[in-house]
Amino acid sequence: MDLSSIERFVRVMPARDAPLDIRILKAHLLAEEALNKYLAEVLPRGKLLLKEKFSTKLRVAKANTLPSHNLNWLWCAFDKLNKLRNSFAHKIEDSKRAEKVEKFVAACRKSPTWARWTKDSTFDPITSAIFVSCNELGLLSLTRSSKSSKLSLRPTA
Repeated sequence: MDLSSIERFVRVMPARDAPLDIRILKAHLLAEEALNKYLAEVLPRGKLLLKEKFSTKLRVAKANTLPSHNLNWLWCAFDKLNKLRNSFAHKIEDSKRAEKVEKFVAACRKSPTWARWTKDSTFDPITSAIFVSCNELGLLSLTRSSKSSKLSLRPTA
């Protein structure tokens, strides 16, 4: 994530005292934006997926990532975020909402970059979780194997 992306994140993401529903909806929008960008970069015709549901995009992204990249935590985190967003979008009240927030944050804490990004952060756990998860997609770069036309991904340094 470059400096302009970080500045935009800080500008767009509501403050910790904003209502939780607004924060989660914004977080989901940021996650979907990152997922859209990722899919457009890793798939030759990834932009065709822009109008698909978040869960469909998530499955496609997961299916197109090499197991060696150890991103199961990220796909799990985005799945938890999607369930949390759906709780706000489709239920006025949900007795398990706090548990869903904790599951999302817990999934993000499994990121190998969690400690680095949150060490001196003033972000609360929810903001840190969405920042770390969206940032992870930004750290992946597209490479083409010289021996085949298949796409492969590798984390950038």
